[in-house]
Amino acid sequence: MTGSSRARRNVMVFATLLAIPEIAQATDDVAFSADPSINAGYANNPFLEQGSGRGSGYVQARIDPEVKFINELTTITVAGMDTYKQYFQHYGSTNDIGAYVDYAGKPSTRLRTHAKLSYDNSIIGQNEFTTGSPDTGLSSAPVTSGSDISLIGTRDRRQQLQAEGGLVYTLSQHTTLTTTAYYVHARYSHLTLGDYDGFGDTTGISRQVAERVQLGVQGSFAYYTYKAGFGHTSIYSPQASFSVGLTSYWKFDGAVGASFVDNSVSGSTTTFTGNINICRNTPRSDFCMTARRAALPTGSGQIQNELLIGTNYSYKITPLSTVTLNANYTQNSAIQSFITGPSKYLRGSVGYDRRVTERVHFTLEARYANIYGTSVHRSADYGAQAGISVKIGRSQ
Repeated sequence: MTGSSRARRNVMVFATLLAIPEIAQATDDVAFSADPSINAGYANNPFLEQGSGRGSGYVQARIDPEVKFINELTTITVAGMDTYKQYFQHYGSTNDIGAYVDYAGKPSTRLRTHAKLSYDNSIIGQNEFTTGSPDTGLSSAPVTSGSDISLIGTRDRRQQLQAEGGLVYTLSQHTTLTTTAYYVHARYSHLTLGDYDGFGDTTGISRQVAERVQLGVQGSFAYYTYKAGFGHTSIYSPQASFSVGLTSYWKFDGAVGASFVDNSVSGSTTTFTGNINICRNTPRSDFCMTARRAALPTGSGQIQNELLIGTNYSYKITPLSTVTLNANYTQNSAIQSFITGPSKYLRGSVGYDRRVTERVHFTLEARYANIYGTSVHRSADYGAQAGISVKIGRSQ
């Protein structure tokens, strides 16, 4: 971690700590939780590096503390993540950290507001999944960064600071206006010519045309600049949006359209973009499948088309036991890219969670990952881990 990056992180943490006492005085309830866990496992090629014989056992410790300040009109969440992993051979240790402050408010019956400041510092390409169903719809967090497939295997580290804010305003009984703006600051430890800054906004209007059907239009603008001599890029994306409640359990939504990409060095191009999500949520199971195509910045030096197809599923076998399945396929194709590398990434996992006591859980997970689109030989990553997690405090 560079000195400037460390300073930015420390400023963010210090500002957050200063704000906590003032926030606490203005809240009706405070909820604290933390989920420390320890795991042991084996990975055949955890960073998908070149060559073979890259397998290693490891132990991993993780903690995710969270504090929520809650009153009638607002919820403020301060959270962090720290994952430390020690490998028995080849790699030494790794440490990934993250933190965010999130505000959600309802100033009036017609207006909902949201703001978030987040920081992430992690190695690119680790075969880790985030549990839970993907957010969908206009009010979801903006996608501001690509998956950096071309940098997988380099063990480069991306440090990203992001600020976002938005509102949802009810214009009438059936019409809603939504807008979300963001700023992103991304830096890389090794390939610094991929460092970039960007900002953008998505504004849309939707109208309920039937009991379970909403239709709308939205427009997005994004502007990215690279530190190296790759110029600046503007992206304009008009799209039609929809949301359909197929049944009380099934929901189908998304947005489709085009992106007009203009780079100050390489010129202009047009590409199809959009996202489609179908989800089923019941008291016993959750399922989501998503497909997304977007023009996004990457650490390879410029904007790329990214296609992502993914699914996640969880099923409660018994009141104490849950199984999860996750899989996704990602493909990058160059719009304006000055660095070549692998362009396809496939990964999947199967997990099992057993509640041993009210607060103690036993977890088991098997994983697979591989990258394609390059002539360089590298072994797939596969492995498994088992561990214990503890629920501390309470969630609200």
